[in-house]
Amino acid sequence: MITLLIVDDETHLVDSLAESLDWSTLGIEAVLKAYSAAEAIEHMRAQSVDILITDVRMPGMSGLELIAYANRHHKKTKTVLLTGHAEFAYARQAVQEQAMDYLLKPVRAETLEQCLQRILDRIRQEWEEVGSYQRAVATVRGNLPLLRSSLLENLLYGKRYAPAELTDRLTLFEIAFRTGDEFAMMLIRLEDEFAHDDVQGMNVIENAVTNIAEEIFGEWFELWYCRDKREYLVFLVKAKQPLDRLRYHLEDAATRLQFNVSRYLRGTVSVIIGDGLTFPDDVSDIYRRMVATFLKKVGSIRDMFVTLSDRRVETGEVRSLRVLHESPALINLLEAGRWEEAEDKIQSILDELTAEWQASQAHLYEVFFHIAGAFIHIIHRSELVLSTVLGEDFEKLAAGPWCRSPKLLGEWSMRHLHRIREELALRSASSQSYLVRQVYALIERTPIKELTVQSIADEVRLHPVYLSKIFKLETGMSISDYLHRCRMDRACYLLSNTMGRVYEITAELGFQNPNYFARVFRRQFGMTPQEYRERSNLK
Repeated sequence: MITLLIVDDETHLVDSLAESLDWSTLGIEAVLKAYSAAEAIEHMRAQSVDILITDVRMPGMSGLELIAYANRHHKKTKTVLLTGHAEFAYARQAVQEQAMDYLLKPVRAETLEQCLQRILDRIRQEWEEVGSYQRAVATVRGNLPLLRSSLLENLLYGKRYAPAELTDRLTLFEIAFRTGDEFAMMLIRLEDEFAHDDVQGMNVIENAVTNIAEEIFGEWFELWYCRDKREYLVFLVKAKQPLDRLRYHLEDAATRLQFNVSRYLRGTVSVIIGDGLTFPDDVSDIYRRMVATFLKKVGSIRDMFVTLSDRRVETGEVRSLRVLHESPALINLLEAGRWEEAEDKIQSILDELTAEWQASQAHLYEVFFHIAGAFIHIIHRSELVLSTVLGEDFEKLAAGPWCRSPKLLGEWSMRHLHRIREELALRSASSQSYLVRQVYALIERTPIKELTVQSIADEVRLHPVYLSKIFKLETGMSISDYLHRCRMDRACYLLSNTMGRVYEITAELGFQNPNYFARVFRRQFGMTPQEYRERSNLK
């Protein structure tokens, strides 16, 4: 997710530049505006800014001083100097402050686009180097990473260490966590695009993802990570120093991780974050709750982002035939919402049962109870009613005909696997529909000038990226596009049915100034607001 910040004390110039290009075609997702260097610094402290375009002469801090600040405190931000002064001294100082380009006002759209394309190519090249296979392979060596990973995995699964022993291990392994530290946990699920057949290929991908994570989080956070038995990437995250709005920084970094993995590794990941935790007491509990949340809130939906808020429990497992024990286990596939792989796993179990143990009633029972146990586990963890999901099979669960042969057992297993999947999909869809109804109601009762994607996300207590994805999944339209449509509909109504002046309508709709409103309106309807009003009055 590339973010651009435009800074100038002339508000109409900032607004004009912000509307001069189709930013999405360049890969720029967000365009921020600031009318002073102080306001620009507030933006950069609140979220990551990839590209900064700033005027030279502004009241208070100058553009050159702002670029110097960005180079000291936001080293990955690329800067462009914008000025009406074609003087060599400015160009020389811009070079000294490491600005990537120097543009003269008035800036033509083509010139600005070419400048930004060069910068975007540079950013893309840097991230490709970070996530490159060569760098990833180079990190898969030595014993220290394995020791760190093993210790974290033991903590995830509930192993207890004496305080002194844990401190010794953390010190020996050079891990920047200590008893009593506040930490957050981030759980990452690599989606289907990363399904490699060989272990080496998967290790390379995982190390590329962790390299990207270290680049994004490294300025503000310490990271400690491992891969668990479910093949999730688990990160413990600790702030290097106290941070205001800690959760915001965490969520912003995590969404940028998603974006860069998608762009540079050509695959998607789903992410869950939980914060406000105490090390090591909360490690195992938050991990179990995150796994449960993947099932209930994410399921089989790809490329999702969730912030954890609730607490739940889990159950155990049994031993069985060779294929039953091979990784990944059936219960883990169900928890991860990997339905096609779960179906393949069941088929492999049945194939082994048919080939080697067809005459063994004991093995038939073993397979049945293993699969049934996994189904019941996932149904209960999802807080569904067992009798509702199993239907007519519930009353005769342990005495039905499906234990008579592998064929009948296979039919029973596939039937209920599909039922469980459908029930969870319906639950997820129902939850998403309710959320969208909340958004519609909020927009309906709130003055349009007060509405932004961030304000709506704050009201429903969700991260704006997660909220936007849910809204688009349900409606086929982004929240920002829907807000734009609402503003244009309201503009048409006010122009046709009231005597309000254009500047008054501009203010009511939340636009910066009448000229900007007129450009947006003309782009939408092919005429100015005044022309629309005149045509409406003729009808």
